[in-house]
Amino acid sequence: MGSSRHCQLRSPPSLSELLPLIEPRMHARPRAKHGAHPAAPFGFPITVFYGSADRRVTEAHVRGWARFTTSGFDCRRVEGHHLWPLQRGPKAVWLQAIADGLSDIAGEAAAAEAAAV
Repeated sequence: MGSSRHCQLRSPPSLSELLPLIEPRMHARPRAKHGAHPAAPFGFPITVFYGSADRRVTEAHVRGWARFTTSGFDCRRVEGHHLWPLQRGPKAVWLQAIADGLSDIAGEAAAAEAAAV
């Protein structure tokens, strides 16, 4: 309580407040290309998501992640624009897919453990 600094609570910034901050980065030249990393691909499955109305990141873009795994790969379309994780409906679909995937993994691990006994 002795501090003279106070936090100002406010609502999350609007898109119009964020655009001036992120737009210059959207047009910046990438410093490195995917695939430039010398590490071997991951040995676990990768699931990627993309927004159906996203004009910047397309299905073709996210499918490029397939080369980073030697295991399964799943590409899922979510209704929404580029910032779909901030939209209530698409976010719920995305989080449910993650929860379902984790549940599947837990079930597979339990079955493997039971089979080993």
